Amino acid sequence: MFSVRRQPAVWPWSASGTGEVFVVRREPVDSSAISSVGYDPRREILELEFRSGAVYDYFEVPRSVYDSLMKASSKGRFVSRRVRDRFPFERRA
Repeated sequence: MFSVRRQPAVWPWSASGTGEVFVVRREPVDSSAISSVGYDPRREILELEFRSGAVYDYFEVPRSVYDSLMKASSKGRFVSRRVRDRFPFERRA
């Protein structure tokens, strides 16, 4: 049996109304709910791609939250409890 290594996803985008283009590199994660996670420490943007294909950007997310997410045994549960409804967000896809 072999495994397929997924490449990090990179998506250029512009935050609502700013005209500034951002690129956040997402890394694949082992999760039944989330397929990849990216973080821009300069802008404090956490980017999540869900298995459904939906992509969300969460703003004003401290680096400590991203670090904790990446260490969490259940990333979906972590997002539900510590990210969703706590930070401003934008759905991109």
